[in-house]
Amino acid sequence: MAGELCLSPSQINLAFKRLVTAGLITPYHSPQKPQPIIQACIEFLIHGLKYMFPAKLGETARGIRTSYAAPSFKGEISLGQYDILTLIDAIRSGRAREKQIAIQKLSGILNQQHDDSHDHH
Repeated sequence: MAGELCLSPSQINLAFKRLVTAGLITPYHSPQKPQPIIQACIEFLIHGLKYMFPAKLGETARGIRTSYAAPSFKGEISLGQYDILTLIDAIRSGRAREKQIAIQKLSGILNQQHDDSHDHH
């Protein structure tokens, strides 16, 4: 993982320890690998992310159009490429209706992926 993220193994280890301390993942117990605590992750994305990474609206930048500028916001959020980024940006910076839709969709995606990963064990 360290190589994929261009970080040192010690940085990865510290990051995992912070995630465990924050209650976002379970501790490592061999052979059981750390697992996300889905409800805590959803709560963090809904309530904490905007404080950790505040949105700066109106700036023109290179990258992926997210939040209200995303193509998926025509009428409602539709699932497609870059969904997670679009949903997270809508939670950080969206209007009340967009934020509620994004929270529901993101919660559904995370819960579904968590259920799917447990079905394969």
